[in-house]
Amino acid sequence: MMRDLLDEATAVVDGFNSYFSFSLVRSGYSGVATYCKDHVTPVRAENKLSGLLTAGNDASSDTIGYYGNLEQFTEEELKCLDNEGRAVMTEHKIRGQDGAENSLVVINVYCPRADPEREDRKSYKLRFYQLLQIRAEALLNSGRHVVIVGDVNTSHKPIDHCDPAQCKAFASHPGRKWLDGFLWTPEKEGTQPGTTNNDRSCEWPPGVAAKRFVDCFRFLHPTVQGAFTCWSTVTGARQTNYGTRIDYIFADRCLATTALVDCDVLQHVQGSDHCPVKATFNADVVAANNCPSLCTKYGFSGKQQKLAEFFPKTHERAVAQPLDVGTTAIARDRKPQSKQQSRNPAEHARKKAKIETGKQRTLAGFLLKGAKKLDAVDSSQLTVAKQIIWKDVLNGGSETITGTRVQSTLTSTRSQYGVDTRNNALTNELYFSVRGECNGQNGADNADVAAAAAGNRGKDPASNVHCAADAPAPAAAAKSQAAQWKGLLRGPPPPPVCRGHGEPCVLRTVKKSGPNVNRQFFVCARPEGHKSNKEARCEHFKWVTKPKKYL
Repeated sequence: MMRDLLDEATAVVDGFNSYFSFSLVRSGYSGVATYCKDHVTPVRAENKLSGLLTAGNDASSDTIGYYGNLEQFTEEELKCLDNEGRAVMTEHKIRGQDGAENSLVVINVYCPRADPEREDRKSYKLRFYQLLQIRAEALLNSGRHVVIVGDVNTSHKPIDHCDPAQCKAFASHPGRKWLDGFLWTPEKEGTQPGTTNNDRSCEWPPGVAAKRFVDCFRFLHPTVQGAFTCWSTVTGARQTNYGTRIDYIFADRCLATTALVDCDVLQHVQGSDHCPVKATFNADVVAANNCPSLCTKYGFSGKQQKLAEFFPKTHERAVAQPLDVGTTAIARDRKPQSKQQSRNPAEHARKKAKIETGKQRTLAGFLLKGAKKLDAVDSSQLTVAKQIIWKDVLNGGSETITGTRVQSTLTSTRSQYGVDTRNNALTNELYFSVRGECNGQNGADNADVAAAAAGNRGKDPASNVHCAADAPAPAAAAKSQAAQWKGLLRGPPPPPVCRGHGEPCVLRTVKKSGPNVNRQFFVCARPEGHKSNKEARCEHFKWVTKPKKYL
């Protein structure tokens, strides 16, 4: 995120102090944050790697310093590497088991992803790796311990990838070759994992190339398989653990061989396409008295955050009204009326009733051609009018219900029953309601209505009341409306079934640029997995060859 999108609830968390590095070029693209518990408050903090955006290079100031030799980079290149906000550092005072104090710098990184279609991003990723290594080794040369945490965006060894055979030239990948030169692997130097070598010193002369960092998880668990930290959410690959291990904790060799206790991949923690990695070191942290100036809490202490807060909303004064006897309402707590409402309450109520009753009530009402704006329908008039129509049907009238017939029937009995036949809403409501009751709401059709009419001719009109009362329930009416919609909106055909499991496929769209971009295809709906996993997605694939537009 960018700085202006950070809210106080995210930046200021009770019991923690936080440090952010924001992207300066693109929102929602990159950026990292470190949250430190209050009892491990750092003494210094700094974001970016090159120091170009940091004032001064003095290790005694609020920044960390020690940037190394950056002569191979141009100033423009360094700014470009820093502008995406991919690193933030905190320096802590630690006390070892022997009681000696030292400094530990934690570098939190989000390394770039190399887009296979963009050569410039491949180069950008490698240059970022090189800058990270220079800064980390410069801090080591100053006598500090260094721990690097975060998303490195490269799986190091075949054991760290779900299907390395599918990767072209796996070992010669530039990112893996950089990791080979950056990380020390114990088994290659005759040292058992998790042990120390008395012949190895924690000190390296400045400028001497050496593999000075350790992959903490592989140092303790060199043969554990399936310890992946990232999965594709599009293919549901986490369900089959078909992923990669690209999130690491690197520690300098001296710290790893003397203080590293445990390191684990927390695959059970949900909430992202990545999972956390945790490491434990045998050392005590000495908390600083005050947070460094980079701490984000300082950006929210008594400062205005939004322009809207500078212009508070002004509410109209409530109009005091006399209290009715027996009421418990307070006049000042009443919601103020608008000017139009207070001037003419009757007109306001009439317009409100017109709006509420003018809403679409049925699908047929929506499709009625030439329909006028509907007026309010009185429920008592509707009940009486329905009895009139049913009386006409059951006592010799035609079994065909039409709008004209509804209107004429009401007109002929207007004076007798007091029904307003000029009410368009009443006529439309009667037409669709009575016609629906006659034409199949409960399995009836016109023949059933005709039979009912023949059987009731000459009977007492008072018996007509039960006909309206026996109208279908609202659930039946809703079912009929749903059937009408389905008749008009047929929708797409059902998806094909996959060959491997006989299950319905899912529809996907090609997003990658090329001749097939935006084309749709069907694949197995199961999560992606290794070919040997029978529970994973099969190889079914089918193009949508005849796209259609459905009404």
